[in-house]
Amino acid sequence: MTPRITTIGSRQLTILASLLTMGDSILISPGIISSIAGQDAWFSVIIGNILGLLLITLYLSLTNRYPQQHLIEICESVFGRWGGRIIAVVCFLLLWLIVVSMLLREIGDFLTTQIMPETPVQAIYVVVIIVMICGLRLGLEPVARTAEIFFPWVLVLFLMLVCFVSTEIDFRRLQPYLNHDASSLLRGSLPILAFPFCELSILFAVFPSVTKTRPLGKYLYSGVILGGIVLLIVILTCTLVLGADIVQRSNYPSYIMAKKISIGNFLERLEVLMAIMWMLTIYFKIALTMYALVTGTAYLFNIRDYRPLLLPFGLITIILAQLLAPNIIAYNQFTGTIYPMIVGIMFILLPLLLRIIPRRRKLGGM
Repeated sequence: MTPRITTIGSRQLTILASLLTMGDSILISPGIISSIAGQDAWFSVIIGNILGLLLITLYLSLTNRYPQQHLIEICESVFGRWGGRIIAVVCFLLLWLIVVSMLLREIGDFLTTQIMPETPVQAIYVVVIIVMICGLRLGLEPVARTAEIFFPWVLVLFLMLVCFVSTEIDFRRLQPYLNHDASSLLRGSLPILAFPFCELSILFAVFPSVTKTRPLGKYLYSGVILGGIVLLIVILTCTLVLGADIVQRSNYPSYIMAKKISIGNFLERLEVLMAIMWMLTIYFKIALTMYALVTGTAYLFNIRDYRPLLLPFGLITIILAQLLAPNIIAYNQFTGTIYPMIVGIMFILLPLLLRIIPRRRKLGGM
């Protein structure tokens, strides 16, 4: 099994949780949610944030019951050695592998359609995987320290973006307010609940390395709430600047919004701010998801060091990224409809069972 070194501080956990919450969502979520809830997408985000905090509460209660255990170990503790391993492979490891491939696909689609159209997408996949492997080979602590360095810059870029586009804001674009029915608003919250909140299950691989485990909830909630506020502001600003019609027809609304920046007729085309911010957040998300995948696999096969698994899984994710969907339209349909249902079953119902079943066994034995 991978040796555990408790080197991640509580503040670093807050930063990682915040970066994971932002992740790819700040770029792709506005279009997906607006296609369901229109100009009321901001309200769906609020609902999604509330549901996400409830899910985090479930995750915290689970890690408090099984402290210092990877999610794979928790499955074994509840369902037995073989039953737990089968469930872990099918419900968590395979899904984490798909998540890494999806993140890789999103990076490739964005760069080849918006920034480097003449670059083969496979070359982008290879570069991203190499950078990710180099980071994870150094261990979790260097990744967390790097996140600590870049996190202030992410916030600065975000504040600059909001300030620069503030002159384009028109609150009339939110009218009519709350025009959609409750079912549409709730359906609009499901993508936010799916990504990023359900995907925060990867933090079960990080929890055993946190030095101070008792105030874990305070630091985790702080990071998640901060990331949720950023998502809310991004989606609200996109609607106020572009209008719901443009947002729901765009693959990358926040990037298009950044193109609206024009200050004094000389400071223009600052969409690079959004691109840099997004690349930083998605890097840490893809790195931590891969970390959860390889450490879980190392535990299953009693491998003391997860590092030899990085290259094989990196190659697999490159192949899967190509096979996920034939084009970006099909990919967006998958992420907006099928994917939220899959992760809802795996990352909500199964952790709920992991939390309830031991209690029922205890009650049954009384």
